[in-house]
This record gives sequence, structure tokens and C-alpha cells, in this order.
Amino acid sequence: MVTILELTATTAGLLYLSLAVQQRPLCWAFYIVSAAAYLPVFLSSALPIYALFQLLFIAQGLYGLFRWGVPSAGTRLITSMSKGAHVLANALSVSVLLAGVTWIPHSGSMINAGADLFLSVYSLTATVLTIRRYCESWIYWGIINGAGVITSLSNHLYLTSVFFLINLAFSAIGFQEWRVEMKRQHSPGVPLR
Repeated sequence: MVTILELTATTAGLLYLSLAVQQRPLCWAFYIVSAAAYLPVFLSSALPIYALFQLLFIAQGLYGLFRWGVPSAGTRLITSMSKGAHVLANALSVSVLLAGVTWIPHSGSMINAGADLFLSVYSLTATVLTIRRYCESWIYWGIINGAGVITSLSNHLYLTSVFFLINLAFSAIGFQEWRVEMKRQHSPGVPLR
């Protein structure tokens, strides 16, 4: 059953994505609303870790709003991650995942709990990459959104699974748009937007 909170969370999430692809600082306000609305939705389903991580997503949204809202020449540039940055991001994420596995209660579905933890940890990672305007953040989001479709379906969150499916498409669009914008921004004599 779709609740008003799930509908609010998915709508705000779609607005966030649409504005994030365009690099609009207002996107972070919708990110915060989406996370706040999803907290009770995930608490009432079998995704308690993802529910609690919504609090961290709210904090990240506030940081993103601040970081993207501060006007300065360097904050608007999209950049590409080095191989070392990818290794570091994944090493930290996997370390947190491995540490988190020891905290997962051994009752219920371990697969569901592992998926819950994966979505939580890598969503934090991808959000940091998005706030820092790394073009590859959209690749991370693509993987997360693909896993989110399956996890949401298995937890009977059908609207949320559609939301993750739409997010998957946004991930491809966001990557392409940011890649084009990154090339444009790094061309000599091109003013920043």
C-alpha cells in the first residue's frame, strides 16, 4: 500500500534528481524532504538500516545545500575522479560494509539486511561524490538504483521501486549531462554558469 509519506518521498526525490542534473542548489532542499519522508517508510518496512541512514542523508542534504549555495568560482566546476579516488571511495565503503555486517541481526533475511546495508553505505558515498560534483557520482547512483529496484520490490514498496527505476534512467542522463558540462567548463574561455 502506497502511503502519503512514500508518495511525498518519491516526488521530492524526483524533484531532487531533476534539479541535481541541472546543478541547481535547490535540489538539496528536495533531497532533505525526501529523506525525512522516507525515514518512517523504511522504519515500517524491513529496511531499518536504510531508515536510520535517512538522518545522515538529511545532514548531507544540509551540507550540499550549503556547499552548492556558496557562490565562488570553483564550486560550480564538475570534475572527474582519479583512479585513486575511486579506490579510496570503494575501500572506505567496503570497510564500512564489512564492519556493518557484524552488526546485522541474524534474525530475518540476511540478504535483505545486506542489501539494506549496501544501499545505505553506497548512498552516503554517492551523495558525497555528488556534493563534490564528481561526474562519476552518477555511475555510483546507477548501481545503487539498480539494487534499490530489487530491494524495494522484495519489500513490497512498489512506488519506491518505480522511483528507483526512474532514478536509474536519471543516473544515465545525469552522467551524460555532467560529462558534457564538464568538457564545456574545462574549455578555455568558457564562462561558468
